[in-house]
Amino acid sequence: MVNIIEKGIPTGVSIEDYGVRERTKRIKQVWNNKQGYILDLGCGYGVYTKLLSEMATFAVGLDVEFNFIKEAKKKNSSDDIEFVLASGEYLPFKNEVFDSVFLIETLEHVPRDERVLREVYRVLKRDGEVIITVPNKCFPFETHSIKIYGRIIEPPIPLFSWLPNKIRKNYERARVYTTKGLTKLLEETGFCIYSCTYIPPLLVGKPFFKPNGGDKLNTIRKFIGWAFSKTPLKKISMSILICAKR
Repeated sequence: MVNIIEKGIPTGVSIEDYGVRERTKRIKQVWNNKQGYILDLGCGYGVYTKLLSEMATFAVGLDVEFNFIKEAKKKNSSDDIEFVLASGEYLPFKNEVFDSVFLIETLEHVPRDERVLREVYRVLKRDGEVIITVPNKCFPFETHSIKIYGRIIEPPIPLFSWLPNKIRKNYERARVYTTKGLTKLLEETGFCIYSCTYIPPLLVGKPFFKPNGGDKLNTIRKFIGWAFSKTPLKKISMSILICAKR
């Protein structure tokens, strides 16, 4: 069977979304090169681009989907932000342009992740950094849909992420990564890892949680955040957050 990796959909619609705010908060905690020129690769509707631009000199949001870029321009227009329609495999920029590049829940959807990382390496300045979040293979629930004999099965799918890659690649629509595998991929591309942490389950979206669940949901989220940060449960967190320098 052929690989059926597919393009993703934006993980956030508004800068007020809990998942967007929580990811951004954790990214900012490990982001060293605040200020400068930044690239949000796979920007979707531009919500992360907008939030990250608050700490940058200039921000570029890039996506391969025309409708996403159109919406991003409509919702997040600013003199300090530009949105570009292009592929991550062929970035339309000169060498050594950006101080930081972000791939937020994006790398798992590109056809050739190694090719994208080589392009990121090319457009980063010396000592520039790439910050990546990707699905964690150790998380016990598949967070993307899978396709089995033409039928789409929506997440969460228990234990599918734990299957050997040679089996899951026949049905996955997005990759999952281990910290070891992602580290190896980055180092082979020329990057030097300086931080590897995790993002806990955010408890957003269907079928379990509404966007605003009130005080009870906030309490559960705080407990989950603590448990997946301060205990061995962090190894099975929802996403890997990895940072590397050029």
